[in-house]
Amino acid sequence: MHGKFVDVTDMTAARDRRRELGQKIIEEYGRPLICFTMNIAGPVKRSMLTDAGFGAGCEALIGELGEPLYAKYVTGKTGNEAFFIYDKSAEQLKAVCVKIEETHPFGRLFDMDVITADGTKLSREMPRRCIICGGPASACARSRAHGLAAVQSATKDILVRGAAEAIADTAVKALKKEAHLTPKPGLVDENDCGAHRDMDIELLDRSAECLRKYFRDAAIISATHEAPTDELIKAGREAECVMLEQTRGINTHRGAIYAFGLMAAAYARRLVSGDDIADTVRSIAGLTAGGGSSTHGGKAASAYGARGARDEALAGYPCAFRAYEYMESGGDELGALMTVMAELDDTNLYHRGGAEGVAIARETARRALCLSGTARRDFLTKANDMFIKNNLSPGGSADMLALAIFIHDMEKREKYSDC
Repeated sequence: MHGKFVDVTDMTAARDRRRELGQKIIEEYGRPLICFTMNIAGPVKRSMLTDAGFGAGCEALIGELGEPLYAKYVTGKTGNEAFFIYDKSAEQLKAVCVKIEETHPFGRLFDMDVITADGTKLSREMPRRCIICGGPASACARSRAHGLAAVQSATKDILVRGAAEAIADTAVKALKKEAHLTPKPGLVDENDCGAHRDMDIELLDRSAECLRKYFRDAAIISATHEAPTDELIKAGREAECVMLEQTRGINTHRGAIYAFGLMAAAYARRLVSGDDIADTVRSIAGLTAGGGSSTHGGKAASAYGARGARDEALAGYPCAFRAYEYMESGGDELGALMTVMAELDDTNLYHRGGAEGVAIARETARRALCLSGTARRDFLTKANDMFIKNNLSPGGSADMLALAIFIHDMEKREKYSDC
């Protein structure tokens, strides 16, 4: 369905069908309706980039208004459509829609109409702005002031930058969610600092937040460069400097900078080219040097013949994808962490505890996976004491869990455009 050309007849038929469906929904519920579409110039109305924008718009509406009383999603070659019913006044709904249209990274392309219970479409107090000159959009459209090519170019720029913002936001949230997951043996969480004497939950949150620009830049670089490796390496080095400045020299997220930079680049590339995520990660990783033998992880990998950070990337992060699949099948994040700990060559564990430390972590994970609920949490809480005593921290496993959460949240957005 993506990339198909449409003509005036297609768009007219879609508008009439949308109006008819909206009227039926209003008649059934007797409440105002939000009808959400994307305003995309040119004969191709749907792509993976527009799907990403549409998903982000649906998330924004639900984030502001909560779960709707009714929701319907329609997809086709003329674009994505969503219909929402809330137990709120038309004026309240319109205020939220205008706010999203004006402030969201994709907002200039959102068309969020509010239809009252008597079928009247509410108008904006302030006119929409042209995506090129910033003037009244209706005037520029009537006069065709800028030409289709310029409008399409500006539209793609908004889509790419909006997608990069969404990718960065998802990455930061994933890192924070992993940090706050409790209890995690040997790792910083909401209970304690695990085996780390120099970190706490607040430091990890600040560190994750300072990487937002890097994740956004990595996505934009990948979306706009045919061979982005050199630019990504440069951005990663700059991000590490920013992180160390923010943390006063403490290595909070060096592993995440590498892994999330690759994954952010891979998701951006998929949106513009349809490339496979794991294939893109492997391709870019094959042209980079990874953490190198000078890092603690690199030295541990060399000493014990373990798979290091670059090896995991060259394999397409199989542990992260297995943890994602575990969550997709209904498992929780703690169980996902245990699936990673049970098999990952965690070089942070090798560095801190050698082969014995890795064996302890794997056995702990396997035993935890045989438990559930309160029993698992109690077991992991007790295991934390043992990990602290032995100075063990499965930091590489934590990075892979955060990556799995990122994958899970990125894939979840596609539900709005796969209906």
